[in-house]
Amino acid sequence: MHEHDDAAERMVGTREFEAGTATPPAGSQAGRVADPAAQTDQPAVPTGATRPPTTQGVPTTAVRSEEMARGPLGVPPPPGAEPARQPRVRAIPSVAAINGHPLHPMLVPLPIGSFSLAVLSDIAFARTHDRFWARMSNVLLKSGIISGLVAAALGATDFLGRPPIREHREAWLHAGGNLAAVGLATASLRARRHRSPRSMLPMSLAVSAVLGNLLLITGWLGGELSYRYRVGVVPD
Repeated sequence: MHEHDDAAERMVGTREFEAGTATPPAGSQAGRVADPAAQTDQPAVPTGATRPPTTQGVPTTAVRSEEMARGPLGVPPPPGAEPARQPRVRAIPSVAAINGHPLHPMLVPLPIGSFSLAVLSDIAFARTHDRFWARMSNVLLKSGIISGLVAAALGATDFLGRPPIREHREAWLHAGGNLAAVGLATASLRARRHRSPRSMLPMSLAVSAVLGNLLLITGWLGGELSYRYRVGVVPD
């Protein structure tokens, strides 16, 4: 009888708790409230606060810090060792240099400036038909050819004297593009000497446009060699 009475009391108490009129009796399933903090090892979060993102119970920031500390093969470095670093590109010093300062980059702006100004003088002659601009174009082309040959000789010294330079495709394109620019300017200058400026006007503008675009490409490649592959840089 006592067992039946106890069961009846527990059932009545459970119904009262579900209705909100009484506290749950001890040992009943209704009194067991799921507590996420109690089921895991994580500390309880105060009301109104947000729990930081986790990865399998470990905060994400801790996981990321551990991944950054690992080496390139995912193996953590030994205690006291510095994290793994990317290998630095080896510097390639210039052969044609004065006290370590390469001469080729120092002279390259001369032909680039001359050929670029020749493009502008051709445009000025096309607009004004003033022969002054035609003569100025001839002078600028001649200046660019002479300075370009000197710069090309210094660049060839580095190209032939440092085998690692020839391992880069940009070096071959840079050298070939510069030689093509000098050859194109030489052909244009010879044609201008044998023909009148007005008859040369369409071709001279076309050659100047091609020459300017070619210099943009070779100049970009030269910057790649210097700043990306450290050609002409003094070793540390």
